[in-house]
Amino acid sequence: MTRDDLLTLFRQQIDDVAKPYLWSDEEGDEYLDDAQNMFVRLTGGISDATSALCSFDVAIGDEFAPFDKRILKIRYAKRGDGTELKVTNFEDHSEPGNGERLTSTPGALVGLVVGMDDNNFRLRSIPAVADTVSLIIKRLPLVLDLSEIAAHHHPHLVAWMKYRAYSKHDAETLDKNKAEEFLQQFTSYCVKCSGESDTRKHKQRSVAYGGI
Repeated sequence: MTRDDLLTLFRQQIDDVAKPYLWSDEEGDEYLDDAQNMFVRLTGGISDATSALCSFDVAIGDEFAPFDKRILKIRYAKRGDGTELKVTNFEDHSEPGNGERLTSTPGALVGLVVGMDDNNFRLRSIPAVADTVSLIIKRLPLVLDLSEIAAHHHPHLVAWMKYRAYSKHDAETLDKNKAEEFLQQFTSYCVKCSGESDTRKHKQRSVAYGGI
C-alpha cells in the first residue's frame, strides 16, 4: 500500500472523509510516520548490515564516535581486520568489580561502550591507528515511506493512527475508550509479529528421539 492508500483508509475508518476534516492532512501524515516508527520499535527493529549506519571511521586518538539515534541495538561489531569488538554498557565499567575500567590509554580498539553518551560510543581503547568499524544492528526506518515494512503489515498501522487520532485533545475528537481499544489492538499485533520474527531468526534443529 502507498502512503495515500493508508491515509485514505485511515479517513474512511474514522469517518472523516468530508471537509473540513476533524483531523488535518498534516496530522494524518504525522500519525502515519509515528505508526511506522512504533511498529518497528515494538517488533525489535529492522535488521541491517549494509546501510550507512553500519560503519564508521575512527581516527588516531579518538575517544568517542558518533552513535546514530536510529540504532536500537548493536548485534555485532568488528574492526577493519575482522576482529570482533565487544559491545558493553557503561554500567559494566562504572562500578567497582564490574570488569575493566575505562582508560585513555592508546592501543588497539577492543570494544564499544554504549550508554555513556546519548550521541556517541565510547571507544575501548583509544585507537593508536585509524580504523573502520562495521556493525550489524537493529534500527528504526531510514525513511518513512513504508518501503522497509512488509506490505502485509501496512493495514495494521492504521490502528496506531486511530489511537493517536482519538487521543487528540479536542472536544470533537477525544475518545479515551476508542484510543485505548486501538492501542491494545496495535500492540497485540506487534507482539504477535515480534514472536514470529524471533522464530524466523533461529534455524531449525533436528531432534533425535531415543528408541526410534
